[in-house]
Amino acid sequence: MTIKNKGGVEMKLVAQLSARWRVLGDTDQWILQYKKKAKKEDWGNVSFIGSTKRILMRCIREANAPITGRAQSKLDRLPDTFKCWRDA
Repeated sequence: MTIKNKGGVEMKLVAQLSARWRVLGDTDQWILQYKKKAKKEDWGNVSFIGSTKRILMRCIREANAPITGRAQSKLDRLPDTFKCWRDA
């Protein structure tokens, strides 16, 4: 699934962690986002990760973002680095 940010840049949905948390990816990094209001499409950026899956998982954990089982499966299947994900 592709999502456009407010600037019109297309990003790929990596994993919908829960109703209010998600991970997107663009050409430079993974982006951990939090939905500010339950009824609006108003997402805020929490972390930008251009390095490893290990760091991505740490950012998710430190943000206390809940993860559904389906989302965890998607995260488990990510390659070890952002670059490998981007170039796949």
